[in-house]
Amino acid sequence: MWKVYFENHPMAGRYYHYARRQPGWIVKTALAVAAMVFLLPLTALLLLVIAAVILGVAVFLVLAILLSILTLPYRLFKALFLSKPMAPADEGRRNVVVIHPTNR
Repeated sequence: MWKVYFENHPMAGRYYHYARRQPGWIVKTALAVAAMVFLLPLTALLLLVIAAVILGVAVFLVLAILLSILTLPYRLFKALFLSKPMAPADEGRRNVVVIHPTNR
């Protein structure tokens, strides 16, 4: 599929036909060098990004668990001794009539 696209492409077709006329070992060497120059650094960069994301998630989880453990005594103390009594559901609310300006 991609060969047909490149053969018929107005700009890339010329380069495709030029590359097809070259001996096989030249094309293979050029592709191998291109892979080493472009694909290997991109692969290494991708692996570094994946490792950084995994490390970041692991550090976040460890710190979240540590924070949860360290604040447990405070949360227990607050729940047992500092809890407020339940307020009525309508505390601070009043029924009011809204008069819209067009109803005058």
